[in-house]
Amino acid sequence: RPLNAFMLYRKAYQNRAKELWKHRNHQIISQMCGKSWNLESESIRNQFNAWAKIEREKHQEA
Repeated sequence: RPLNAFMLYRKAYQNRAKELWKHRNHQIISQMCGKSWNLESESIRNQFNAWAKIEREKHQEA
């Protein structure tokens, strides 16, 4: 199943968050990610939507 825009964002966010906050658990990182996603600019969201579209197209080809 292809990842949607938010899940791609969360994946990138989680990788960075693990480096910065090693003592935080996944639940807290997920909450922080959700808040961060809501504050992102339209251009950032559009980029993740474009990547999600590519994911969907690749998934349909497979």
